[in-house]
Amino acid sequence: MLTVVMIDTSARSRNTMAQMIESFLSSEIEDLEYLPQMSARALSLDEMHFRAAPDVCLIGEHILVQEQDKISVIRKAYPQATLVACINKALVSVNQIQHLARLGIDDVMYSDLSAAAFFQKVMLYSGKRTLSNRSGQLVVVDSGKGGSGVTAVTAALAEAAWNSGSLTLALDLDTETQDLCRFMKVKPYVNDPLQLLLDKQRPVTEELVQEACHAMTGDELDLYVMPATKGLQELSSDIAKKKIYHEVLLHLLGRFDTIFVDLSGADACMRKFFYTRASTALVLVENDLGAAYATLSRIQYSRSVLPRSATTLLAPIVRNRHGIQLKSIQKELQICSVGNSEIWVPRTIPYSSTIAEWPGSGGTIAHFDRRVRKAITELWAQIQTCVVSESSGIEKSATPLRSDQSSLESTVLEMPRVSSAPLLLGSS
Repeated sequence: MLTVVMIDTSARSRNTMAQMIESFLSSEIEDLEYLPQMSARALSLDEMHFRAAPDVCLIGEHILVQEQDKISVIRKAYPQATLVACINKALVSVNQIQHLARLGIDDVMYSDLSAAAFFQKVMLYSGKRTLSNRSGQLVVVDSGKGGSGVTAVTAALAEAAWNSGSLTLALDLDTETQDLCRFMKVKPYVNDPLQLLLDKQRPVTEELVQEACHAMTGDELDLYVMPATKGLQELSSDIAKKKIYHEVLLHLLGRFDTIFVDLSGADACMRKFFYTRASTALVLVENDLGAAYATLSRIQYSRSVLPRSATTLLAPIVRNRHGIQLKSIQKELQICSVGNSEIWVPRTIPYSSTIAEWPGSGGTIAHFDRRVRKAITELWAQIQTCVVSESSGIEKSATPLRSDQSSLESTVLEMPRVSSAPLLLGSS
């Protein structure tokens, strides 16, 4: 939640600011769902010392014009808050703005500010707070269609990350079957603590968010899983619940090093929610001609909604050993996908009949096949490489998977040869 306080020595000035904020919050602005929850309160200087530090502090005109020495008092009380001067544009000049900046003011909000401009500022303040609190990376795992192994790969990647020393969480968004939780035997399968948060029956705090995450063995440093709840189905129609869930996600990013999101059971609203906040998107590309169109659509979707700083990884996976050659699928995707900005993972996740034993085992698919375990470990290393490149500012470049790579060739040889005729994905 983004907390905002309005401070001035004049009660009339405080009421004026409070009415302005209230009118903004009641206005009809598009994309309000992307704004965090806001809590606004008017305070006097005396009341300021009895309240927790806010994220944003709006300072009224009376202090700014007649009692500027109080600004240093507010800055000392709220060293991490964003101080915003609320003042009439006619009363300030460039020199006065420069003077206010020296006193500790971070931004200026004029009295004729529109609701849209106010919310733009709120987004900037929220982004500043998110960057200071966020430490974890958010990885979404997706595919063009169901049955591609998204849940299995999500669980295996979470285990690989945890084995490398990363404090890891896997998010299950399947409100119907909770496959991720059931297959890994993480109980309870229905997340009542998360439902209480979404219903506003509990405040969103670090402790209560942690209650919604369940460890596989009970160890504090164990691999965690967050089960889904029916309330997630209401996020598309309830903006208030979407904001609460956004606050929950911020707490999770501050708590865990890596969060893997299983999008196999997600609706369009949840898919967009996580894509727009992800640091890495992993799209599984299976050797199924029937899935090629859907895979291309998912790649294009990722490109359109993923943040510019994020990376899209394409991971080849053999789900059907009688399917088409992966190098043919990749060639057609590269022809049809203009830009070729995605990064192909060098090693293919191989076909393994023993993976059928995974559901309900309490483990992951990496337990049943050494080749799968090696491919998942290398995939996790590739994700870490992308994250390091983002944080260091290194330019990312597409690395197409070449047909002469031994890892792909060894996989392709397991499948029967098929016609090399064009797949005609781009014919439409």
